[in-house]
Amino acid sequence: MTSGLYRGTLLSAYLIVVFGLTLTPVPQTPAAPGMFDKVVHFVLFGGLAWLVHWNLLLTHSSRTLAAMMGAGAVAGLVELVQGPIPYRSADVWDFVAGTLGAGVVGGILWLCRRASEHTEPTARRRAVR
Repeated sequence: MTSGLYRGTLLSAYLIVVFGLTLTPVPQTPAAPGMFDKVVHFVLFGGLAWLVHWNLLLTHSSRTLAAMMGAGAVAGLVELVQGPIPYRSADVWDFVAGTLGAGVVGGILWLCRRASEHTEPTARRRAVR
């Protein structure tokens, strides 16, 4: 399996899991403690942002922004679809948690790239000498 096909398959599978977890009926279980639901949204959409970033063939800055916006858009879409479903409910704070997760991952990816940009020229200069 080529790298691009592998990445695309992994992203597709992850999206199926995200939609499955967020749109299927929830079994009658005791309420999760505290902000567990928000943490799940943060992690789900942060992971989605990373996978989208990994799959895009754009410049790094454009890729990071597109990944954050794409994951945030999916978080919004999930909440819009959950609204009319009788066994689910839309929650603006779930959307906020999801977009915050995507934004934090995007920020980390951007910082990692910035750090690598500052070390690459030094390595190149040493190699040229």
